[in-house]
Order: sequence, then structure tokens, then C-alpha cells
Amino acid sequence: MKLAKYFTSTATYWGPGVPDGFGGTDWPDPVLINVRWEGRNELFVDADGVEVRSQSVVYPDQDVELGGYLCHGESSASDPTTVDGALEIRAVRKIPNLRATQSLTKVWL
Repeated sequence: MKLAKYFTSTATYWGPGVPDGFGGTDWPDPVLINVRWEGRNELFVDADGVEVRSQSVVYPDQDVELGGYLCHGESSASDPTTVDGALEIRAVRKIPNLRATQSLTKVWL
């Protein structure tokens, strides 16, 4: 089964930023990706082992990294923290199918 038919929305993804040496952050260029975006609350365990509630659950069609940002829709902003609706990726899980021929990535924001 091909998963691509389920990724019906567009999102903007920024990878994790790096310190710029002056107290700010340099962000990678934004990339448009296909996703299934669910604006729902779900309990999950973050990278620090703390149980928290998500603002959205997203299934991207490509790998994304913890600490990056996602925004539902298109944005060309260079800094995701200035974008209304851009949310930090707080947990990422890859779920392979039984034959390990495909993986579904689930992201909590």
C-alpha cells in the first residue's frame, strides 16, 4: 500500500536551528512537504521523558528532526519562531510496516 495518497496537505518544515554565535539562531531554509495534519491533542512522552499533550499530530512524507518546526501551509519566512502557527517538533516516531518495506513517521507538535 502506498502511503502518499494520505498526505493531502502541505506544510512548511524548518530543520533544527543552530546558534549563530551572537545569541540568536540560524535556521535552515524552509522546505515544503506533504503531510497529513491532525489538529488534535494527544498525550505523548517528549525527549526528556515527560508526558505532555500535543497541539497537533502530523504524519510527514519525509524524515523530519526533533527541534525543527512545522507550519500548516506555505511559508517563506527564514525564522519559524516568527511565523504564526509554526510549532516545534517535540517528538518523532518511525513506525515500520510488518515487512519493513515502508515506514510511517508520526510527529507530535
